Amino acid sequence: GQPIIEDCNVRFAETLGYAREELYGRPLAELYTEESATKLLEGGGYERALSGEFEQERRELVTRDGTRVTALLRASPRRNREGDVVGTHALFVDITDQARLETLEALRERMAFALEATDSVLFEVDLRTGEETRRGPFERLYGIESGQALSSEEFYARCVHPEDRERLRELQRTENL
Repeated sequence: GQPIIEDCNVRFAETLGYAREELYGRPLAELYTEESATKLLEGGGYERALSGEFEQERRELVTRDGTRVTALLRASPRRNREGDVVGTHALFVDITDQARLETLEALRERMAFALEATDSVLFEVDLRTGEETRRGPFERLYGIESGQALSSEEFYARCVHPEDRERLRELQRTENL
């Protein structure tokens, strides 16, 4: 079988953009992404929950307006007064922000690898503080020792081709206005 929403709390409904009553009687799979619905229906998720063998898994739900919500799901058997299993209890914990952070961290790691592998250099500027951070093998690229700080003039003299110096200064003046 497949789980049908018999009841849910207000927070679950509101997170997905519904009133509780709108969800009653709906198949849970309708609120999942295709991949999560497959885990539920074909991957044995519901059967494991009914038997008490379900621990914790990540699921993607879709809100009324199509936004994805990443959640950790814990599910356990729900029993009637006689002790018979009549469904499941499901607890969803919204971890969308944490999932975004994990994605950003993975992207950062790939970017660091690409910078190292290609001898590229990336300058990152914090728009609030103006602080500059260099990423990538800057020292190797420009032939200076690691940690050696260069003044602007030293940088121009050692690292910028003479024909490009005035154009670069002009660009920096324009950017700093």
